[in-house]
Amino acid sequence: LGTWFHLPAHFRVGALFNVEEWFIDTASYRPGGPFDPFQTQGFGGGRDLSLGGGIAWDTRDNEFFPNNGVLIEGRIARTDEDLGADFNFNRLTADFRAFWTPWRVGHIIAIRAYYDATWAGPPPFFTEPKLGGSIFDRGYREGRFRDRNALIFTAEYRFQIYGRLSGAVFGEMGQVAHAPLDFRFQEIKATGGGAIGYLIPPGKVLFVRLEVAGSEDGATVFLRFGHPF
Repeated sequence: LGTWFHLPAHFRVGALFNVEEWFIDTASYRPGGPFDPFQTQGFGGGRDLSLGGGIAWDTRDNEFFPNNGVLIEGRIARTDEDLGADFNFNRLTADFRAFWTPWRVGHIIAIRAYYDATWAGPPPFFTEPKLGGSIFDRGYREGRFRDRNALIFTAEYRFQIYGRLSGAVFGEMGQVAHAPLDFRFQEIKATGGGAIGYLIPPGKVLFVRLEVAGSEDGATVFLRFGHPF
């Protein structure tokens, strides 16, 4: 949740609040593995309550269906037991998005770079920066890779097929690491896929999109409302 205040020259600032309550009754784990209850922060669940702020510069021509423009956004938050949380850590996210229509209306190139970092205490595994799922590194299952830092790059080509019907092809690559300097080129996880979307009448508000993405693990299918970014 957050409240954003618009400023001149395409800037905005915001106050952010987030609360999550997790209850985990049972889990399968391998002793000494990634979900060993004696080594995994948050294995039994818990409350993640954070306060923070953000700043953004946004020149996109439309927030939900951008054709041109840039978004640069940074957020920082603190999760603390003094606030009512069960954990202590800081989080920083940096989000860059760019859109342009190079040759025809309805044909859009979209790119995104996203960095998610935590420090000053271990976050619970269920809120760790991650890859996999419907947003980042589609092609892997939700949360397939997790650690204290994540870096993701996405490129997508969106095009109109006919009328309200549109398509897209995309490629993504990302990586998680325990520390910011631990990222390694040879450990990049790459995925790619395509999508079919339909703008539901009346108007130009509700957009449904079916995506298929593949990775070394196999294929995933997602149904979403709106573009992933």
